[in-house]
Amino acid sequence: MRYLAFENFWLRALSVILAVIGWFYVNVIVNPVVERQFEVELALTEKRSDCAYKNAMSKVNIFIRGGRREIIENYYPVKSKMVATANVSKAVADTANKISVNVALPRGLELIKTEPREIEVTPVLIEERTAEVSVILQGTVKQGYYVKSYGAEPAMVRIKGPQKLIGGVKRILATADVANLDAGFTQKQQLTLVELSASAEYADVSLTPKEAEISVDIQPFPSKQVNIVAQISGKVGPGYKIATILCEPQAILIKGPAETIEKVNEILTEPVDVSNIKSGLVQNVNLNVPADSGYAVENKPVSITITLQPVYKNQKFSKVKINPPAIEPGYEIVLEKEFIDILVNAPVNKLNELDSTSISLDSKITGEGSHGTGSVILELAIHGAGVPLEIKPQQIKANIKLK
Repeated sequence: MRYLAFENFWLRALSVILAVIGWFYVNVIVNPVVERQFEVELALTEKRSDCAYKNAMSKVNIFIRGGRREIIENYYPVKSKMVATANVSKAVADTANKISVNVALPRGLELIKTEPREIEVTPVLIEERTAEVSVILQGTVKQGYYVKSYGAEPAMVRIKGPQKLIGGVKRILATADVANLDAGFTQKQQLTLVELSASAEYADVSLTPKEAEISVDIQPFPSKQVNIVAQISGKVGPGYKIATILCEPQAILIKGPAETIEKVNEILTEPVDVSNIKSGLVQNVNLNVPADSGYAVENKPVSITITLQPVYKNQKFSKVKINPPAIEPGYEIVLEKEFIDILVNAPVNKLNELDSTSISLDSKITGEGSHGTGSVILELAIHGAGVPLEIKPQQIKANIKLK
């Protein structure tokens, strides 16, 4: 009986020793407890569907303790078994938020620390809307041509990005170079956000589609012939007025959009100064075409010919002496009146030379040949006038008799 108990004791002791040796082998030699540092993926949880999350780290470092086998099984070769998370459900939009990092480890592993323990996350409100595409033409088409129409296809695109950015976007531009062109074209063009093109946050904004097809129709200008009108400045000399103004050429051809040239009936020349002139003049001048007229014209010199004529005026002269006409010997002529009042219509300058105390009237018997005796009509004219002057009365009666 004692022998049996003694034998069981040694069997039990041997079992304990073997168990200790097995535990030591498994836990110390085969699967020792170790500490390791790993870089793991960081996932944001409970994200808002209307926000994009900026500045969030994609990975964090974790320090863990556990059996080497557990670490190997949970980290190698499939690293997704250990993932760090950050719950952003309470993060305030458009503001930097401090969010704690959480790590859920498999059974048998202990988390020592996480670096960093908190991350900074900024939820950015995202907006999506449509906007119109504006086509901007660069350069000037060939002279004599114009851009009849232009546009983009599609005319509307979708813009998506941070609300604070795209809220200020007013134009989505597509440019087209038309310098010196005389024919239309169609081409693909990248779209540009003018307000954001120089912004570092431009990459956060997307356009759908990113380019548009630009169509430009270029046509030759319609033409129209219009009159040339001389533009006169100043006043001619005293006693004169402008009689005629002639332009050579009298008309010229203009080209431009139909809606523009249909409103143009004449083109003025540059001013011609006639200040104090007393005779006609001929002068070459250019056309006066405003830079923003909207039409094209060959601006060649125009010859302007101006003629003058005297300004006539009526003036009354009193008690003007009448000079009797010469008649045949043996006869004498008796005037109805020796002095009369007359009304003279003459150039102003000539009237200034006349004086009722110095002028007289020459008389001439109307008709030809011998008049004999009797009543005759005398034609009157101002003595020494030099130029014909209109006077009233133009005739008086006289009587011829023998001496």
